[in-house]
Amino acid sequence: MILVDTRQRRATRTVLASKRDRFRAREPDMIAYSREAPRPVDALTSVLTASVVDFREVGLLVSAYHGLLRDKVRCSTELIDMCAQLVVAAGAFGAKLSGSGHGGCLFALVPGDAVTSVLRSLADLPVHTIVLPEGEPNGLTVNGPSAE
Repeated sequence: MILVDTRQRRATRTVLASKRDRFRAREPDMIAYSREAPRPVDALTSVLTASVVDFREVGLLVSAYHGLLRDKVRCSTELIDMCAQLVVAAGAFGAKLSGSGHGGCLFALVPGDAVTSVLRSLADLPVHTIVLPEGEPNGLTVNGPSAE
């Protein structure tokens, strides 16, 4: 897994309040999201609890959920969407924004043999990446510029 920090900051409280207000106003996309969101969550639960996990399927479901958040909730950003597209094109199984959206982070499910190409796909963007290696007993590997 690779975490991508877009360094785009926002006020989470404001973002969540806006979503809540849109839902209370019965905005059609928010209502559609509330109806559609359980399906990929249930499908993901099913795939992840199978005796053998199909990580390609996990990636497809994660990306589909990102699409719901992008299209219905409209909480993605151009940079997050660009990162998601680039990492999938570079070999990630899937990618999705994390948190409340409108900036911040996304994660990508990446097979070990695609980590280098995925990191290269983001090299020219103003992002920081964190690789969560499979089975790494000592924690995280941080890539990108150090905090100034």
